[in-house]
Amino acid sequence: MPFEIIHFYIYVDLTLKAFNKNGEILMVEKVRAAVLVKPRKMEIRKFPYPKDLPEDGMIVKMEMSGICGTDKHVWEGHGFGPAEPYVDVPLILGHENVGRVHEIGEKAAKEMEVRGRELKEGDRVTWYPAILCGKCYYCRRFPAALNLCERMMIYGYTNCEKPEYKPWLYGGWAEYVYLKPGSWVWKVSDKIPLEAVAMLDTLVSVRIVETAASPLPNLRLGFGFGDTVVVQGSGPIGMCAATKARVFGASRVIMVGAPEHRLELAKRFGVDETINIEQVKTANERVQTILNLTEGRGADMVIDCTGIPAAVPEGIDMVRRGGTFLEIGCFTDRGTVPVNPQYWVFKDIRILGQWYAGPQQYDRDLTLIESRKFPYEKMVTHKFTIEEAQRALAASEKLEPLKAVIIP
Repeated sequence: MPFEIIHFYIYVDLTLKAFNKNGEILMVEKVRAAVLVKPRKMEIRKFPYPKDLPEDGMIVKMEMSGICGTDKHVWEGHGFGPAEPYVDVPLILGHENVGRVHEIGEKAAKEMEVRGRELKEGDRVTWYPAILCGKCYYCRRFPAALNLCERMMIYGYTNCEKPEYKPWLYGGWAEYVYLKPGSWVWKVSDKIPLEAVAMLDTLVSVRIVETAASPLPNLRLGFGFGDTVVVQGSGPIGMCAATKARVFGASRVIMVGAPEHRLELAKRFGVDETINIEQVKTANERVQTILNLTEGRGADMVIDCTGIPAAVPEGIDMVRRGGTFLEIGCFTDRGTVPVNPQYWVFKDIRILGQWYAGPQQYDRDLTLIESRKFPYEKMVTHKFTIEEAQRALAASEKLEPLKAVIIP
């Protein structure tokens, strides 16, 4: 077989294509991906490029995929909860995804975009990281709880070895991702910074702030306009929670966290005052500081975004009587902590937890990102290649980045 010189060209749609000397397109044969094979062990593997794309399917060439706190916890060996002690490895991580349409079926081009816009090759897109079954107890009976679908397929947490999951390319830490029929996809303007779009899933993860909002603000039941909000944790989840609290009417936002450079950045995301846990070192001191800032009563609402169980009783101590406590941070199983339920009763507080969000929340929060009200792209501080995924997770474990992302 004669040797052929292959020429590569990059077009404005940023889709990489290869041509032979006759100008014929050469198909991509293998796709590189970072694969989690067991706790604290990543490997670089190659997968076959999906063939015979169905008319309602799509292949996306990845531009950026965020490293979520959940990815870090799964890498450390933590499961999602008692009912699922650990994920089904091996798998390609990455559910906070942005990329460009590389190949798309005719039906998908017309119907897959949530806002009704037709898609074409080269369009920048993001997508909801799960496909809902539409048939289970929660899908059929609770439209506000689609995130609790009992048989959802999750991008970034689907086995990449079992035959039933072929073609396996469902995680964003890869060169290409295969979007199955039924995916919720949004076309995104190139005018929005890529890093800001990569923060969408993190913003979605604090939708509980909206849930806590009072339907009758004049009665001051629950969170409402003019309230004081305390955010525990100065990571990306905490930053996004601060912005959401501000959007929904908080007049004052106080953040408890560290290090100092994160707390300084938080002021660009709606935070008025900060408490550095490296300086105010005990829970009792931090609670007393909040009481001093709130005329001895406590905050109207406290949001725990730390992922540390010990922060929960501390946060409840910061809430005023009749206030609200939101738990967001402990998404994976990090163990237990002693609490006294009678104190909740005495305080007459609402305690709300959150397990992610439904796809409609993606649409709402993409609108907030598109508004450019907050510079969400400033949270992305570190970028790593696919080959550096192991190092990226180790760095995230040490809290070196505020937000790290994987790029092809």
